[in-house]
Amino acid sequence: VQNDNSQKALILFTRMFDSGLTPSTATLATVLSACGKVGSRLLGMSVHGYLLRRGMPVDVPVQNSLITMYAKCGLLRQSFAIFDCMDERDVVSWNAIVAAYAQNGDLLEALCFLNEMRLMLQKPDSITVVSL
Repeated sequence: VQNDNSQKALILFTRMFDSGLTPSTATLATVLSACGKVGSRLLGMSVHGYLLRRGMPVDVPVQNSLITMYAKCGLLRQSFAIFDCMDERDVVSWNAIVAAYAQNGDLLEALCFLNEMRLMLQKPDSITVVSL
């Protein structure tokens, strides 16, 4: 996925899954990222459902991947729902939600999240700025 081989990563994941191997949450976070990059809404939602059905721990990196995947698939409401339910947020979480709104054409809401980020004492970084 990091080398822009998202489609290949999704094929490998499907093969791994079909062979009966249980993916780790780190693997699922990577798969969610690939789903977002190629706009595979259905597979991304299936992975999210798999996480929930299996009762797997949905840590901050997985939640961040979900926010980004849903946003890249045009599902802003789902991105916000994940963000809103997070018990803990890091700078990546804030960057993901700012980017989600900016990439989906709602710059005003993206700026509101940027302001909220500052109020929550999370310092914006270069990724935050690029997201806008």
